[in-house]
Amino acid sequence: IIPFVARIAAGLGIRVVLLTVVHMKGFAGRSGLYDMMEREALERLERIKRLLRDGGRDGGRGNGAWGARRVILAVAADTGCDLIAMATRGNAPSDRTVLGSVTDEVVHLARLPVLVVSPDRAGMYAGQGKVSKALGRLFDPELTTILVPLDGSDLAEKVPLAENISRRLGLRIILARVVWRLPDSAIERDDQVAQQQAQNEREGGLYLESIAERLAAGGLDVRTQLLTGRAANGIIDMATRHAREW
Repeated sequence: IIPFVARIAAGLGIRVVLLTVVHMKGFAGRSGLYDMMEREALERLERIKRLLRDGGRDGGRGNGAWGARRVILAVAADTGCDLIAMATRGNAPSDRTVLGSVTDEVVHLARLPVLVVSPDRAGMYAGQGKVSKALGRLFDPELTTILVPLDGSDLAEKVPLAENISRRLGLRIILARVVWRLPDSAIERDDQVAQQQAQNEREGGLYLESIAERLAAGGLDVRTQLLTGRAANGIIDMATRHAREW
């Protein structure tokens, strides 16, 4: 997550708070093992903090002995954060839509926007040769585009963060809408079903264009993409397929 945070923080001129949670569960008081884990965590935080400082970002430090999710939300609130950024390993490698348990809880419970990056897949968006597992250097993830999926609801359209980041970092915005595709067999044998499918896609396209016009009027570079099929898979496939093209 660090390279993405560094890129966004530098572009927006915002403070970064670094947090590691060392969980005391299973330790009898402050054991020697716990002290060693805490010391290593603090050293790691200081190392990352120095890297960020070299690039003009200020770092902070917080830690606690509660459950990780509770600490993350508490520190974000106490330090006045506007965005929580996390990496996730995920609990089910075969299911690319499943987050790790802590990340999943934070995403659902946080009152702030949450940026989530999977280290295993970061290379697809940053360029395989630029991904470094070591903390000895930061790489530029070459952010060029923000993908904003919309489903027609007011909730999905609340994208001021995406607008702000796009404007400040000079990024393109892709607005995507996924229209459920009716069975091909039904479309082929029933003209009314075919007309309904065409109508759904036409309305989806007009909806995207209306949002795009509003954003473009504010000086943003906006494009639209209408998809058909299952929403989550369609969005992920589109982002992966076109990452380097964008």
